[in-house]
Amino acid sequence: MADSISTHADSDAKAYSAIRNLLNGGPPDGIAPEACGRWAEHVQALYEAHGTGGIESVRRAFDVLARQEPALAELIAGNSATGDAFSGLNIITAADLERMDLPEPEYIIDGVLPEGSTVLAAKPKRGKSMLMQQIGVAIACGGKALGKVDVDQGRVLYLMLEGSLRGLKRRISAMLQGEPFPTNLHIVKRWPSVQDGGVDLLYQWIEKYSDTRLIIIDTLKLIRGKTDSRRNIYDTDYEALHPFSELYEETGVSSVIIHHANKRASDDDVVDQVSGSTGLSGAVENVMVLVREGRQMILKVRPREEEEMDLAVDFNPVLKSFTLQGDAALVAKTEERQNILDVLLKADGPMRPTDIAAITEQKPNNVTQLLFKMKDEGKVMQPKYGFYAITDKTGKSDKTTGEGQ
Repeated sequence: MADSISTHADSDAKAYSAIRNLLNGGPPDGIAPEACGRWAEHVQALYEAHGTGGIESVRRAFDVLARQEPALAELIAGNSATGDAFSGLNIITAADLERMDLPEPEYIIDGVLPEGSTVLAAKPKRGKSMLMQQIGVAIACGGKALGKVDVDQGRVLYLMLEGSLRGLKRRISAMLQGEPFPTNLHIVKRWPSVQDGGVDLLYQWIEKYSDTRLIIIDTLKLIRGKTDSRRNIYDTDYEALHPFSELYEETGVSSVIIHHANKRASDDDVVDQVSGSTGLSGAVENVMVLVREGRQMILKVRPREEEEMDLAVDFNPVLKSFTLQGDAALVAKTEERQNILDVLLKADGPMRPTDIAAITEQKPNNVTQLLFKMKDEGKVMQPKYGFYAITDKTGKSDKTTGEGQ
């Protein structure tokens, strides 16, 4: 009898090790399925899933098997007596980590919107809802997002918890310019809060529509439910958004939660611009803030694991759409150069940097530095000390690139 119990515990421990390794992204670790006793068929099925589709295929297969065999879920959760008090803690060694085949982070929109859970913040009337409506339409239709970036077509769920359907219809009509509305952009006006089972309902949605690529929540205030002012604000903020990170980890479906920006925060720290505590930014994979700096709209993207990005975007009020222009610093330099050339082109004679700065609304030091560089490039000349003029007034500068013809 004791030998039977020992054998059972040993096979359970091997099954646990093999399955947990697969769920963590590792390859089959050499444990033969037949060594896993009653779990042999399950381990074999998960090995095959890994061979056909990697970790995502393994996780989907495990979810199916766990629903069919609740004891399997208990085993992996550590609730089954395996003879190991630490079996449910998912402890790995550094050597285990080295062997894991962990995929690189991917993007919903290449170079713009990383996968995972994202909070998007902006001040009122900056266009944050319109930006995500445009992205939702682009993904549902396939083709181009933000006027430039190719996107794969997929299903989108838009929890439009504020705003009118009339306004949304008008904006989508402007975006599509006569093209038919997509059938796989789903719009809902009412959804339970996180406290009332809203995230559980999202799991059910994904189970029904497995091709869902993005969930848009507009806004955080209306999905989080009531808050208890007596509790720590960091805890309540974290608990409001962390379920969306878990949703991504377990299903691979990304979400963007629209929120308001902190009006008093410094423009230098993107995370501080998200209204609320740092629990909000700490609970998600990515933070995005849409801001206006001077005459330029900038989408600041702060992924947890990827490089930070500041992207210049241009809004077309007729098409109700944003167009990606590129790296904000490069776009700004190009525009600043073009503004200087335009002023000098119209001037009656050479001008001082301070006068150019006043007209272009740029900082005098920045204008001076740009003029030095433009002089070296041959675009402007210095007929006398402290004054600048355009090199050739017969050829207008290219207003698209900022380069002289």
